[in-house]
Amino acid sequence: MALTFVSGPSREVVGVVGDVKLDGLDVTRPVETIYDAMSQNTRTQMVLAVRTGSAPTSLTSAVADAVHNVDPDEPLVGVVTMESIVGQSLGQQRLNVVLLAAFAGLGIACSARLGSMVCSRTQSGSACAKSAYASL
Repeated sequence: MALTFVSGPSREVVGVVGDVKLDGLDVTRPVETIYDAMSQNTRTQMVLAVRTGSAPTSLTSAVADAVHNVDPDEPLVGVVTMESIVGQSLGQQRLNVVLLAAFAGLGIACSARLGSMVCSRTQSGSACAKSAYASL
């Protein structure tokens, strides 16, 4: 199957994939993505993903050697682990959860303090304590 764009040459389709989450793990809208052969690629940037069963950072030099065996002048820049990419994608959600928990704890502490102040200012302060335990 060949694909032709309005302003470009025909390209051979080398694969079809499902929804791609390029903007982050929390983005639900699918992103149209085209994977083409390197021989048809006119861009100057390439992304290489490597799956490993061991520590990812231990293979950095082996991957660099493999890339340099193919093209000695090809620089390797922006080497990151998938764990750090996922961490960056979920960073905002983690911050939101921490802030929500902190404000919830602050709200509970304030309500407990306010409740004890109200009970201590009433004439029957012991009645507040008894009614609080009676509801349990």
